[in-house]
Amino acid sequence: MITKDNVTIAITTSIFFRIQDAAKATYKIENLEMAINTTVTGTIRAHIGTIEFDEVQSHRENINLKIKKSLTEASQDWGVVFQNTYFIRNIIEKRNNNT
Repeated sequence: MITKDNVTIAITTSIFFRIQDAAKATYKIENLEMAINTTVTGTIRAHIGTIEFDEVQSHRENINLKIKKSLTEASQDWGVVFQNTYFIRNIIEKRNNNT
């Protein structure tokens, strides 16, 4: 992922959810895990691209809240509930080894 100031970073996430309605989780969404993964990745990329690297480090909790809000909105018909846990576990700056 690339921040607003063009720093390339790698982010490790953990998503914890509970299936609340098995019928919805089975029939309303074709591949629940892929849908969650795609939503998280898109949300993180969209937000990370608008802020600088220093802000990513210092505003991790704010980013987590945005991820949870996006997941909750997107998954209303999926029959799942997201736990109140952290989403972003680690942020690593990727250095370019080309000189």
